[in-house]
Amino acid sequence: MKKAIRKSFILMAGVMLCCGMAGCTPEQRYSVSVGHFYSLEEAYENGWLTQDDLNNIAYYYHTRHGETEHVDESFAPTPKTPETLSEDTQNKIKRTYLDEVAMAPDGTFDQIEIRQYYGTYNGCVVVGMQSDYVLIDPLLYPEHTIGEVVFYDYVPSAIDVWRGAENNETGE
Repeated sequence: MKKAIRKSFILMAGVMLCCGMAGCTPEQRYSVSVGHFYSLEEAYENGWLTQDDLNNIAYYYHTRHGETEHVDESFAPTPKTPETLSEDTQNKIKRTYLDEVAMAPDGTFDQIEIRQYYGTYNGCVVVGMQSDYVLIDPLLYPEHTIGEVVFYDYVPSAIDVWRGAENNETGE
């Protein structure tokens, strides 16, 4: 009897170890969207982003390639918190991207890149994304004002606002 229990235990441990080593893909672990995408304008109009948040986003947007032409030298941006996105947050964003933007729920995360991270503000993660699923012919505005903040050489598709479901009042 002890031998049978011991064999069962060893077999079960072996199966659990194999399953654990094989693991699930990120696409399987994050199979359900837990957030939504919004434009900067929508996030600002809904009160999720403030004027100060927009100033920080504009600073990081204008300096993303080392440019300083449109940066107010007297402005000191608030450091990004968190400084970088966790893998968990990146995967949640990628799942939402596959479902809402690419319309490819069976797609893979390795075909999506978060190219820029502009910061997290009041539960809104502001990012620039690119994927093999969506081809965008960028529309460029030499000047575009949101709130009272001017974005120069603004490409709306270069900035996405992701808001997790836990931050939506409706629980969407």
